[in-house]
Amino acid sequence: MPTTGQFWFLGQGNPTDARISYTDINAANGSNPNSTVTVRFDNSPSVDLGTYAPQEIQFDTAAGLYYVLSNGGTSSGGNAYVLMGHIGSTAAPVEIWRADDVNGDIVRDIVNAIQIDPYSHHLYIGYTEYTGTIPGRQGILDYTYNTTTGAITAVGTNGGYLVKQTQANVQATDSNVDTFDARDFALDHSRNFLFFVQQTAADGFESNNVYRIDLNNPTAAAVALVAQSQFPLNNNGSDVFAGNNGFITDVEVDASTGLVYFDTYSQHPYDPLTPGATDYDPALNKIYYISENANAGTATALTLTGLPGGNHFYPTNMQFDPASRQLYVASEDTALGNDPGGNDVIYVFQLDTLGHSATLIRTIAYDNPAMTVDAASLGGSIQQSGRALGVERHDHPRNRARLQRYAADRGACHHRP
Repeated sequence: MPTTGQFWFLGQGNPTDARISYTDINAANGSNPNSTVTVRFDNSPSVDLGTYAPQEIQFDTAAGLYYVLSNGGTSSGGNAYVLMGHIGSTAAPVEIWRADDVNGDIVRDIVNAIQIDPYSHHLYIGYTEYTGTIPGRQGILDYTYNTTTGAITAVGTNGGYLVKQTQANVQATDSNVDTFDARDFALDHSRNFLFFVQQTAADGFESNNVYRIDLNNPTAAAVALVAQSQFPLNNNGSDVFAGNNGFITDVEVDASTGLVYFDTYSQHPYDPLTPGATDYDPALNKIYYISENANAGTATALTLTGLPGGNHFYPTNMQFDPASRQLYVASEDTALGNDPGGNDVIYVFQLDTLGHSATLIRTIAYDNPAMTVDAASLGGSIQQSGRALGVERHDHPRNRARLQRYAADRGACHHRP
């Protein structure tokens, strides 16, 4: 079959594990079994990706540009850089943004998500000052970008923000400190909606929801799609979350049905060394859907068919292809073990007409060429098939030398399961 697109994804870890790679998407059914993985850039011999933990990649296919978010890979989301490159160029991406560009702290300020709008040529950067206690320096930074050079320019309104926490009023669970820390974005250009995951888990800063911003009125209060009672989150101070119904991690949107999809997971993936560990709960590892227009509604679990027996589904980043209505889902099926042994894989699901159920149609083993260490992990992903799509990220401490799950400074205020 002729190639009609490419699925791009990021690796994290040692110099050759930190990488930008792609595999071909073939015509007709979008199949890509056994496709060769091409590594475009990695951190050997030079550090081309800024850090060892590239998080997200965004494309403007028409402009021939891509943007990459790399950060320190720790639970704090600090030491963050945004890089820019030209699609098809052999030159490594170059740094175009870091936290001190907005008078921030490059080491400690928190950046976990980026999103481009390839129609209006805006780049959005989720940004939180590291203490988590200054609402005027939390929110979504807004930049325009030059479609030729890729250079970015801060908008001249609202202090350079699309929206600040003082305007969005993102809510913590119960009586915790309200902090705006966008974990992931999804854009519905047809309705002019921007969705983001808000998930923080340090004691006193807990939050766990999906929000909607109307880009026609972005400084209005953000709307929580899901009732907080469906996904409570409270840390008892010892990283125990009684009553938790899953940590929300990633969001996608299908404009054709008006449904938003998000996934949840238990505190840890399955670990074959401690198979009875209570912090792994398969009942919490799900994908949900809810209306784009919901306001404190109830999300419904997506019915998944065809998952292989014996694996331990643990959904992390997702990528939706609107052309085929297929959902690409990265899964940390076990905490140890290299592909194709069921560690990090990408499942491809075909949604039904209504978008209420999905059937597994193929599995992509991304670890080809092989990662050099078991702790290496999958970063963000994007499908390029004639248009730019949303981008997701996956940052798992167990996958990168078993990093700390929580920042020592609780101002980092989030959980990276």
